[in-house]
Amino acid sequence: MGANSDHKVENLAANHGFTVSTARNADGSITICVGDVCGTVSSDHLTVPKINQLRAAWFRKQSKVGS
Repeated sequence: MGANSDHKVENLAANHGFTVSTARNADGSITICVGDVCGTVSSDHLTVPKINQLRAAWFRKQSKVGS
């Protein structure tokens, strides 16, 4: 992810109360966590779509907690 997209993700996370973390695995894949919801992608270009997917899952999980 480029520096500009990292900044946008951090701003979004700060505004909604979740954290986004990424880690490069030994096999080259990337593990991404949005709050406590995590997933893995095989390539950098898949990082932002996975963040969006995990963010939606995090919001769904939060809405169930508040119900």
